[in-house]
Amino acid sequence: MLIPVVVGLLERGTGKEVMPSKVLELTTEEQTFTFEGLSAEPVPSLFRDFSAPVKVDYPYSDEDLAFLAAFDTDSFNRWEAAQQLGAKEIKKVYAAAPGSAYQLPAGYADALRRILTDKETSDLSLLSYALVLPAESALMETMTPPINPVHLHEARGAVRKAIATALKDDFTKRYQELSPAAGEPVVIDGVSAGKRRLRNLCLGYLSAFQDADSVALNAAQFKEARARGCMTDKLAAFGNLVEMPDTPESKEAIGAFFEDAKGDALVVNKWFGMQAGADVPDGLARVQRLMEHPDFTLKNPNRLRSVVSVFGGNVANFHKIDGTGYAFMTKMVLEVDKLNPQVASRMALTFSTWAKLDPARQALIKEQLAVLNSKGSELSKDTFEVVSRVSKVA
Repeated sequence: MLIPVVVGLLERGTGKEVMPSKVLELTTEEQTFTFEGLSAEPVPSLFRDFSAPVKVDYPYSDEDLAFLAAFDTDSFNRWEAAQQLGAKEIKKVYAAAPGSAYQLPAGYADALRRILTDKETSDLSLLSYALVLPAESALMETMTPPINPVHLHEARGAVRKAIATALKDDFTKRYQELSPAAGEPVVIDGVSAGKRRLRNLCLGYLSAFQDADSVALNAAQFKEARARGCMTDKLAAFGNLVEMPDTPESKEAIGAFFEDAKGDALVVNKWFGMQAGADVPDGLARVQRLMEHPDFTLKNPNRLRSVVSVFGGNVANFHKIDGTGYAFMTKMVLEVDKLNPQVASRMALTFSTWAKLDPARQALIKEQLAVLNSKGSELSKDTFEVVSRVSKVA
């Protein structure tokens, strides 16, 4: 056995790196390494540079994780520490009684603030990734069933809004710092892409309030991005605006984005997909209206996926407790199977997590799987195989 362990040591309190990255060779199941010349117990940064493809189980305290998220010089470990802290906070809100007040821990807020305001890291994309909360799908992989997916989604939203509230001034300042000057051309390189990514992350957090200021900010960026021809910034603002769908600014952006696409299939797919995935209360109704659009067709796999498959990943709407999202997906699987069995079979996989869900949603999905199984003789081989396999998941 030989596992290369790249480790660095950081001084508690100051964040100073007292030992830069060093390769340790782990050759037995249990091994001791001694580091000389340390005045106090440091915080270890383990498996830097992803030195070995392993899962690390180390008893870091929340304070240690906040420290690493704030000070670690290894970008992957910094991201990992922030992810662990974010997951802990989301799970804390999820486990709390409904309606409980949530307060973002000061240490976590300070760590995120230090990441956001870091002026030493050259690749701003790395800072952006560290500020993104773990997705519901990743969280579900680490949680014990039964899981209420909508409650988990709401818990993540509560933590996200708490971060936006605690760091509002910092997000606003960083957004302004990264905003292009009037007439500044769009540059396509890694540095510029990193700036856009971090700026748009700030915009996303500032949009969590869904107030007049955030609507105006997104509308201004959308207009600016159209004028500059920057699709990245345009998509970011559009994605936020469609989650505030009844505002005049959102309606104007929806029309302008489609008009600007000029029939480009990839851009039109984005137009459909961002609306289908929007976190809005009436998501299914909006998806059904999108399917009535003249440019939508079930016969184009990419266009179909941009609406129906994207809706399958829309946690709040697909998993609504009234079961309408599940019934819609069953209907679409049956229709699409007649046209494209491969796409239909992948759509049926949206039910594959049913055994992890709460009893009410399990029962609703079982009903839909029973409907699909009852059509077994009419289903394609691909789709029937997936439905049969998903139905047997325990």
